[in-house]
Amino acid sequence: MEVETTLTIQAHRDLKYLRIEPKDANLYEIMVFCGTPLPEIRQEMVYHNEGDPFIMDTSPERLPLMGLDGSYIVKFKDGTLIVLNDYMFSNLFEISPSD
Repeated sequence: MEVETTLTIQAHRDLKYLRIEPKDANLYEIMVFCGTPLPEIRQEMVYHNEGDPFIMDTSPERLPLMGLDGSYIVKFKDGTLIVLNDYMFSNLFEISPSD
């Protein structure tokens, strides 16, 4: 299985963010962004595709990558991860496509 290696992680002020694309289109990017060690990514993708969803270590709990299409994973300078829906993300960070 060939994996796309072009990452679309973006940065803004004191955070980095990545949009969760529909149908696991950027699953590899999400795993890299969440800090999954590269040697473990292939096996994590197999687990995810066979029905055991990838689990993100978000604060304050661990969150499965299910039903989050269109949401954003936000990583702060201290490494903390949160997931925000599109509406919350746009309003909290006031980020437009030109930023």
